[in-house]
This record gives sequence, structure tokens and C-alpha cells, in this order.
Amino acid sequence: MKKSLAGLTLSGALLLAGCSANNNSPHTTSQSAVSKNDEATYQDNVANTKRMRVEITDHKVINPGEKGNEEGVTPIMVFWYTATNKTDQGLTPIDIWGLLFTAYQGNATPLKGQDVEESIRIGHPLAPIEQNHSAQNMTAFKLYDKTAPLKLVIEDKLTNQKLGEQEFPIK
Repeated sequence: MKKSLAGLTLSGALLLAGCSANNNSPHTTSQSAVSKNDEATYQDNVANTKRMRVEITDHKVINPGEKGNEEGVTPIMVFWYTATNKTDQGLTPIDIWGLLFTAYQGNATPLKGQDVEESIRIGHPLAPIEQNHSAQNMTAFKLYDKTAPLKLVIEDKLTNQKLGEQEFPIK
């Protein structure tokens, strides 16, 4: 139920945000072609666009049986972050994360989100964030390989502007 509600919320946010975008200007992936006011960046674990901002505050691999993954059979990578909504559209923390980040490990198939135990959960992923406010949250991914790093591809999915990518080693 939560996953379908999150998907519905994300779809609605994409639709609303897409409708408000200026369709008369071409989208580009070149940061040098973007004006300073609209510049989207990813630097020092911070993704920043004109609509949203995410700061990754921590990350950790949690092995099966450890706190947060007590019932799991495979390791998970958890990211804690602060999401800021710069729009008046009531985006949720999980919407904002999903509009900016895609996780991969060793192949071209994106990793799916993984539920975590209540013991490490923070924030409310489906609670709308008011304009110019922030909320803390976390997300997790099931790891398929115990050695290959997890790669985050950072892209503003509303403008198709790639902001960068970063690998997180599995320790």
C-alpha cells in the first residue's frame, strides 16, 4: 500500500511539476548552457535544482542481522538525507529523492527501494514539505553484490539534466 501510494504521489508530482515547466525553452544537459539562476548542481553530496535540494547526510551498509536489517537476507545500503522543497507543490521527501537519484549496482537495471526496520527509520517519506521548508528522511537499497560499489546517478528528471554520479563503496 505504501509503495503504491508513493508511486501515485510521485506520478502526481511529476505531472504537476511538468505542467509548470517552461516548455518554450530547450532542455540541456550542459551545465555551461544553464543560467546561474537555474543552474542545477551536484557537489559535496548536495543535489540542488531550482525546484528542490537534497543533501545526503550519511550512508551505511547494513548487513543481515544488524540493527535496521534484522530480518534481511542480503545487505542493504541506507542513505539519510535532508530534502528541501522550493516549489508550492507539496512534494514529499521520497518524491524529491526519486526526482533526483537513481541507484545502480554493477548493471544497467536500477535498484529498487528496500524497506528498513523501524529501529533506524527517520522522517515521514509521504508527508508533504511546504515551500522553502526541509525534512529529514532516509531510503535504502537491497544490494545484489557484496563488493561492487553502489552508484548513484543524479539527474533532474523534470528537465533531463544530468548533474553527476557518485560511487559508494561496499565496506
